[in-house]
Amino acid sequence: MFHGHFNDFLMNLSHKPVYRELLSSFGKFKFVEYKPDKNRMMDVEMILRFFALYEEQKISKNGEYPPPRKEFLNSYMYKKTSRQIEESSFNVEIRELEVLFEKVISMVKNVFRGNHFKRFAMEKEKSTFFTPFNKSVFDIQTLGFIDYEQSDISNNEEIIYDAFLDVSCYDQKLINAVKITTNEQVDVRVKIWKNKLHHVLENSKQYREKLEHKRKLFYNNPICTICHCPIETIEESDTTQESCLVHRACIVEKTIDKTRSNTIQFILIGEEHPYDFEPISDALDFLVELLKERIDGDFIEIERLSSLHFVGTHKSLNSKGSSSEKGKKLRSLKIETDNGETLFMDYSGNRNEVVSKIREITSLYDFVDISE
Repeated sequence: MFHGHFNDFLMNLSHKPVYRELLSSFGKFKFVEYKPDKNRMMDVEMILRFFALYEEQKISKNGEYPPPRKEFLNSYMYKKTSRQIEESSFNVEIRELEVLFEKVISMVKNVFRGNHFKRFAMEKEKSTFFTPFNKSVFDIQTLGFIDYEQSDISNNEEIIYDAFLDVSCYDQKLINAVKITTNEQVDVRVKIWKNKLHHVLENSKQYREKLEHKRKLFYNNPICTICHCPIETIEESDTTQESCLVHRACIVEKTIDKTRSNTIQFILIGEEHPYDFEPISDALDFLVELLKERIDGDFIEIERLSSLHFVGTHKSLNSKGSSSEKGKKLRSLKIETDNGETLFMDYSGNRNEVVSKIREITSLYDFVDISE
């Protein structure tokens, strides 16, 4: 829609080596020659999203980040495209944006150590990183570094990383802003992280001492003093006020009054009320019908769906795993590939595993999110 210098600028930025390196962690961004673009230029869109949020927040009266809906991004793109490349001020703006982007991407790489753009949360009573690319976390991690230089971050990477794990596990407001709503809560999630980041850098000695103490406990005897089970990774671990080593998940279980529910909630972007399902079979039924309505016949979107390891044709899914594997459960998605073959989903596993697969599917698309 908006061809021109600014569009070319975004395209060129998307090929920056550090950015490509970060995106290579996610299958949806892997380029295959002579194959359609699975991510529908989401790699370029995320750069546009970053610039739009950054610049619009600077000029907004209330200092808030606007919801990055499609019409907002289109409006920002239109304003940039309408500018004349001959304007010296425009060229200065472009260069400043490029420097800013390169700076924050470099910081993200140095701080998050391969766990960038991923949600960190509890699953199966463990704190872990979810593998799908998460737009909300992209917002947090890139916009959070805007006000800093590399010299501010150097030697503080590890305590910043640990602080991100803290807010991801314990700050319920941020958890909801990442997990349940995407566009509407961008101002909430980014400002929570920016405030935390500011506190960490202002009190770096305190955070460093805590992290060093935790490391000593972990490498000496990685056993949780609450559940008495091994702690597998240092990311899973934390210390109590009594200086005891524990699972982060055990702290959450102990301090948060959880009313556990088997309900899966689908949030359709742009609709006021969510859709709740308790049996996993009903949730799968809804997902199948939703996908058929939204992407059937769109072979680029179908190609993205097919990239998931648990989605494929009946034959391809049955061929995965050992030949002696029994009890594999396949569900028709009622969608055909460009070759006329019907896609199926392997929904084998326990409830948590099936929910995780549903979450991976919804993470591919902007029109839906889920919550439990």
